[in-house]
Amino acid sequence: MKVKIKLETGIVSGCTKRLLEQYNTGIVFKQRKSYDEYYSETQGEVDITLEVLSLISERLNVEVQGDVIVITEH
Repeated sequence: MKVKIKLETGIVSGCTKRLLEQYNTGIVFKQRKSYDEYYSETQGEVDITLEVLSLISERLNVEVQGDVIVITEH
């Protein structure tokens, strides 16, 4: 079952960006200057399953803060 949630990533490395993209989370990233750093350009909500969040949490920090899920690097 997919649910619509607000998702925040902050600034992430290229490895993390590629990891999140492989799960088709619907997050759109924009590159920060010429570095291998990215930030989420996604506004609003994305469709994601609990299974995908649990897979992501094996490699990244996943926190639930009210109605927002925050994903950060370890």
